[in-house]
Amino acid sequence: MSEPVHISKLLGKVMQKIEKKVIDNTEAIDLDWKRIVGEESAKYSKVLGKNKRKILVGVKDSLYLFELNSRKMEILNKIKRMKPESNINDIKFLIFTKDEKDGKDGKEQ
Repeated sequence: MSEPVHISKLLGKVMQKIEKKVIDNTEAIDLDWKRIVGEESAKYSKVLGKNKRKILVGVKDSLYLFELNSRKMEILNKIKRMKPESNINDIKFLIFTKDEKDGKDGKEQ
């Protein structure tokens, strides 16, 4: 029988594996983000990664979460026009807390 392992050690390993799967092709999408959403919205949002056909976007607060969610179809259409090879069909917006600037995960909305 194996020794018990503290859950924090297990979670760290699991989260690293998940992050590697989620973060895919972020740089290519991020380069066009300002053109896609506009300069003002881009100041308060950032592409975090891509998971299959969905991109994950962090936003500053609930105001930008609401604004970008209301423009979701417009944003998806722009992505499809600008990067048809990306096959993106969905966007998930997440609110950043203060710690996310240091690389920690945001909370989903």
